Order: sequence, then C-alpha cells, then structure tokens
Amino acid sequence: MLHHVPSVELQDRLLAEAARVLRPGGVFAGSDSTISWPFRMIHLFDTMVIVNPQTFAGRLTAAGFVDTQVEVNGQAFRFRARKPGSK
Repeated sequence: MLHHVPSVELQDRLLAEAARVLRPGGVFAGSDSTISWPFRMIHLFDTMVIVNPQTFAGRLTAAGFVDTQVEVNGQAFRFRARKPGSK
C-alpha cells in the first residue's frame, strides 16, 4: 500500500528505513496496485501516489537493497528485495 504514502520522496524514505531496520539477509516484500480507472475512483478523495513498477526496482536498489524483483500481474505488482549480508 505504498500509494498511501503522500509523496515519492516519503516513499523513498520509507524504503530506506525498511532497509536500515532489516537484519542482514532480511527480505522486504510486498505488493501494490497499478493505475486503473476503478482504482482511481476508489481513491478519489484519498492519498494516492502511484508507484511505477517499471522504476521500482531501481528505487529499491537506491534504498540499499539487492536481488530486487518486481513482477507486474494485471492491475497489481509484487516486489521482493534483500538487505545485503547473510542469506
């Protein structure tokens, strides 16, 4: 539900904080929705800062993660990344 974080900058701070607090080798995983008309209507009067799955792997890497994976499936995407260190 990263789209509820009110700016890309704050989303990136959240990613960096997740990387900071995970133990070495820890996995950060999640999912979010991609843009669609119904999704936009559900969030009409709500915070909605869409995460672009095409650039998200790079954002995870910039936050300090390795082995990043982003998979788009219809109107959603899921991601997985690991903090460097022991596996």
